[in-house]
Amino acid sequence: MHMFEYPDDNKRGWAQQSLDNFGFFGCSMIQKQRFYFSQKARLTIYVFMILASVLRTATCKQFLCMLNPIACSEKQETEQSTKAVETDTCVEELQSLLQTKSDDIKVILSHPPEETISTQQTASFANWAAVDLFISIHTYKETNNKPTLNIYYLVCDPVLDFLPHHFESTQFIPLYSAHYQSITSSKNYAAALAESLQQKTDNPTLNTQGPFGIPLTSLLGIRYPAITLEFGITHDSQWRALLPEVAEALAQVISTHIKSS
Repeated sequence: MHMFEYPDDNKRGWAQQSLDNFGFFGCSMIQKQRFYFSQKARLTIYVFMILASVLRTATCKQFLCMLNPIACSEKQETEQSTKAVETDTCVEELQSLLQTKSDDIKVILSHPPEETISTQQTASFANWAAVDLFISIHTYKETNNKPTLNIYYLVCDPVLDFLPHHFESTQFIPLYSAHYQSITSSKNYAAALAESLQQKTDNPTLNTQGPFGIPLTSLLGIRYPAITLEFGITHDSQWRALLPEVAEALAQVISTHIKSS
């Protein structure tokens, strides 16, 4: 019997795949895989890590947000590249919108649009940069007439994860324990964003669901606050009409955090 929270809509393709990858006890198949990168990809990762360190120093007075684009979860392999381009474009536009909302917000991408890296490399980059908020962006084809936004945060064990944990500064942190440090903050960010969007009753263009605490491979290994936004769109490029509303809500949540810290 699963103890996790699930949305009522069972049509979310990517999230269901993520749950299947974890298995019953939250053990991801990712441990059984090996990732191979071209020399160009490895060089890109190293350069991004160096830039992350520089950015962290240069933006110490700014809120550092990292966006991570994930390709649309479709069964048709021939459409994967097109969907990946759509997701990359969506994330780049969200980056632009967020940075225009406030000078206190600095937004970076987890990797260049033309490169594909593993979740472990993404997590390493996020940890190296010491991001204030990591947001993984996913899209899928929504069969209903109304677009949907599902909001998630990582929970491997709904009891153990929320218990007090302490790690020494020199201690290696296990992959499935990295999120312990910021799980409460992740949950608060997800809840605040969901509440902000759900309160916009005057604009019923987006069906917001969540937040849901479930196993998510895309957030594994990240020590800092991390959430996932999964857009269910009914037709291509529909996200363009939804992004301003989402960006406004995100900027509001971040600004509230900055003022309270």
